Order: sequence, then C-alpha cells, then structure tokens
Amino acid sequence: AAACVGAVATFAYVSTAAPEGTSFLRRGQDEYSQEFVAWLSKYNADFATKAEYQAREKIFAANMHKIMHHNMVDAKEAGFFLGENQFMIATPAEYKSLLGYKAHQKLAQNNLHMDLIADESLPAS
Repeated sequence: AAACVGAVATFAYVSTAAPEGTSFLRRGQDEYSQEFVAWLSKYNADFATKAEYQAREKIFAANMHKIMHHNMVDAKEAGFFLGENQFMIATPAEYKSLLGYKAHQKLAQNNLHMDLIADESLPAS
C-alpha cells in the first residue's frame, strides 16, 4: 500500500468572477489526496517509489480537475459527462499510446487524402 505523501504542486483556478457552483475549481492538488487514495484502493495500484507516487498523484489531480470542470461548465452544451476510470493516472500522451494513437499515421492519412483530392479531375470554372 502506498504511504501518504505531501503535496507536490498546487493546482488552482484563479478568477474573481467564477460561475455559481464552480468553487470546486479552486481546489488544490492536496485536496484530491483522499480521492487519490480511494482510487488507488479501487484499482489496486501501487508504485515502486515515492517520486512515482507523487507524479501520479499530480496527474490524478489534474485529470480530476478537468473532469470536474467539464461536468460543471461544459457538459450541458457538450451533451455528455466525464467520470473517473482506470486511466486517471495517465498523462495525455500515455492515454493516446494506450489507445494505439500514432500521430504519424494520422498525418500520413491526411496527406493521402489531400493527394487524392488534388489528383481528381475538376471541371473548369
């Protein structure tokens, strides 16, 4: 089991005119510590070093912040809500890698598509 570790950095939303019901946006990373410990227990996660624990806690806090912001501010317009899952400690790059995302393949597909459009015979205007 992971030991409780002090805060590494503080995430804060600074605004003098935060929308009503968005006080959660001012939460610091240390305020996500209880949620992180609960997440660790739920997903049976463990880390080899204190540094890894602290780094993953920081990523977890940033992802929680994004989820809460979306759900409180953007979800109605977007038409969906976000929630916690097993990927809460993954950086955006790690998450894309887990999904098999390869930026160079996407770029190659876009270039192929552009070549196909350029090769088509277009009527004279």
